[in-house]
Amino acid sequence: MAAVMIGGWLARVLVRKYRIMLGESVLLMLTGVLAMFLPLMSSFMLYLLVFMVVVAMGLQNAFGKLFAKETHGPGTMMTGNVTQAALDLGNLVRTGFKEPAAMQRFRNVSILIGGFLLGCLMGAIMARYLGLTSIIGPGVAICICYLMREALPRKQLV
Repeated sequence: MAAVMIGGWLARVLVRKYRIMLGESVLLMLTGVLAMFLPLMSSFMLYLLVFMVVVAMGLQNAFGKLFAKETHGPGTMMTGNVTQAALDLGNLVRTGFKEPAAMQRFRNVSILIGGFLLGCLMGAIMARYLGLTSIIGPGVAICICYLMREALPRKQLV
């Protein structure tokens, strides 16, 4: 809850509101790097690193709620996304795929679900071979998204 509250505060005080993503990215990459070099045999160290990941997840949840209209939907609540996809698919089947709004919603939620499934698969494979160090991957991906967003001309950011 504290991380979500911090994310909300950051979105209010920062000029570039998407910096929440940068904070999340840095936390994840730092956690992965520390996992490479610190002895994880100590339960304190392991809990500390996992706590850093949980804080990053709180920032992600805050970002998803604060900027929900600017994304395809929340990437943190897959049950709701799958439910919306099923409802839209049912409407599309009933109407012969002739309802543009349902088609667009279905496309958007399909991107989220597909990305989530791909991330789960990649995360499982990476965790199997790299352990907690694998958290660097999502950190880098989020950093790339942030940097791409920052590279857009200001008129496209409205």
